[in-house]
Amino acid sequence: MRRHFRRFLRVADEAGKTLIFRYYDPRVLRVYLPTCTDRELDMLFGPLSAYFAEDTSPDRLNVYSRRNGVYAMGRVALR
Repeated sequence: MRRHFRRFLRVADEAGKTLIFRYYDPRVLRVYLPTCTDRELDMLFGPLSAYFAEDTSPDRLNVYSRRNGVYAMGRVALR
């Protein structure tokens, strides 16, 4: 898993400058995943079936999944 995730830490901008991509930050994940192409989702999910991240509301958890090539986002109430 470590090897899989390390591939996403560094990205290049339009000018070729290397940047740190904080995909693991829930604020970034919430915005980034819905904009991904199928190919990008395949790469990002790799062997994973789901990502879990805190929601903007402290009493919910976001669940991002990809099953049979279909991206889905759901929420789980925390009690």
